[in-house]
Amino acid sequence: MEELEWAVEDGEPYNFDYYLILAPMYKETEELEGGGRKVGLDAFVHAEDEFIEEFAGIKFDYKFTRSKRVADSRNSFADTGLAPSRRCLVVHKSKVKDMIKRVESVLEG
Repeated sequence: MEELEWAVEDGEPYNFDYYLILAPMYKETEELEGGGRKVGLDAFVHAEDEFIEEFAGIKFDYKFTRSKRVADSRNSFADTGLAPSRRCLVVHKSKVKDMIKRVESVLEG
């Protein structure tokens, strides 16, 4: 938010009505007999996203679309039953200041 304020002070015409936050998550998965997976618990990668979610007027999950991924550290989670995903959180500008105060109070407390 500070960076946006600085940009406005420098003459940039930023006046957003909504803020879009892409929160990385892991979904607990379980192999089913006969193939397929059962999806269970969702967990945010960043703890503060749990508190940001309280202020989202719209939220939805989406999956990665690439069928084959390059070997990386994220693939190791699939072996432990965790599948990476994202949750899209849409927060109206009228809630941003309260959202920031909430996250700061949790992190400081």
